[in-house]
Amino acid sequence: MNVMSAVMTTLGKNNLDWAGVKKEMNDVKFMDKILGLDKENMAESTMKKIEAYTKKDNFLPQILFQKSQVAGALCAWVKAVEEYHKALKVVRPKIAKKEAAEALLLQLEKELKEMSDEFAILSEKLGIL
Repeated sequence: MNVMSAVMTTLGKNNLDWAGVKKEMNDVKFMDKILGLDKENMAESTMKKIEAYTKKDNFLPQILFQKSQVAGALCAWVKAVEEYHKALKVVRPKIAKKEAAEALLLQLEKELKEMSDEFAILSEKLGIL
């Protein structure tokens, strides 16, 4: 049940009993929900709830695969979502810096072109004089 609790928490379905979990799993769109999870925008509170499961010693895909292929795969998915979230924390600030640098570069290139055009005009006038 730990794996399914972690999966339901990841999907934003908290406090489901076993009957609720089975109902969710029997939903024909269950795999679509897993594949379509908005992992880019996971709430920090959800990630802390997930961490309560993933920190447990027995929450390892290789252990769960021995009991059930599905449980092992779902465990691996929950861990992957958690790792992705951790990676985003590192990458997002770097992406923001890159985008700011690219915007600055475009602005400076525009200013350089304007200055080059002005220089060309002034050089032409100087040549005439």
